[in-house]
Amino acid sequence: MQPVDIHLNLPADVFFLQIISCAVQTLVDFAGEVDDKESKCYAIQLAVQEAGVNVVKYAYASEGIGSGTLKGRILVDLMYDPELHLICVELSDQGASFDISQINGPDLSKAHERGYGIFLMHSLMDSVEYTSCGSSNQWRLTKKI
Repeated sequence: MQPVDIHLNLPADVFFLQIISCAVQTLVDFAGEVDDKESKCYAIQLAVQEAGVNVVKYAYASEGIGSGTLKGRILVDLMYDPELHLICVELSDQGASFDISQINGPDLSKAHERGYGIFLMHSLMDSVEYTSCGSSNQWRLTKKI
């Protein structure tokens, strides 16, 4: 069986992130027999949602999110590799970048309203990478299923 790719070009608005979750569900379903399928699918969906929310809220913060004047886009590439039993999701944007090494994990002994996103992504996925090169930023999240 050949790898399966899905490519999306979405407006940078949290409303459209549900489309990515549907695509993840489709790939997991396409994979067929997967141990703990529902849990793995949910983990991928939640991690990808967190990455998408970071893009919308931070990379495109100056774009006026939710104001109806969005210009930012999120390019999403999803891939299922049947030989490796792996799902990979890449989110690319042209917004502001950040230094991921400067992000500290949350202090789990205290309650916080925010700041769990990157921690959750790393907890839920096998691999999480963020790169910024020139005017392009990319999240790459992978999980064996």
